[in-house]
Amino acid sequence: MSKKINNQKGFTFIELAVVLAIGLIIATIAIPNIARFLATQDLETETKTIAAMLRSAQEKSMSQEESSRWGVSFYNNPSGRDEYTLFQVNEGSFASTTVSVPGTTLDSRLMKKNLTFSYPASSVRYNVAFSKINGEPSTVNAIVVESVSDSSSNFSISINGSGGIDYE
Repeated sequence: MSKKINNQKGFTFIELAVVLAIGLIIATIAIPNIARFLATQDLETETKTIAAMLRSAQEKSMSQEESSRWGVSFYNNPSGRDEYTLFQVNEGSFASTTVSVPGTTLDSRLMKKNLTFSYPASSVRYNVAFSKINGEPSTVNAIVVESVSDSSSNFSISINGSGGIDYE
């Protein structure tokens, strides 16, 4: 009696289907988590950049760079990307809310498309300037940056009366 040996190499259709199904299950779980992670990273990076700009304005004011006070203006743009601007204060014309930047712009940045300010409110420009020498802010408040797709995902940048700048 002769025995027939089948020496075909490769994978069966069932083996390929099982591997493909497992890959799809893993992708279904991983992709939303990766997207959420990247959005959180964008939010944290933008918050750190804003806090750094506030500290820069405070340092420029304390060192009396160009014999001026310095500040940061935050604009919640209802028809586009929100922005924040480092500016040199035009003395006598400063107010905490204005239509335009109350001084000479040094650096202006647009927020990433997936982020927005929840404070200041839509269409509002909110300005913070720091006093010379001691670096105290003109106003005490918090700037809130949030994800456009998930308002519960946010960071708050607090500016206290003595000039401390923190975020959480």
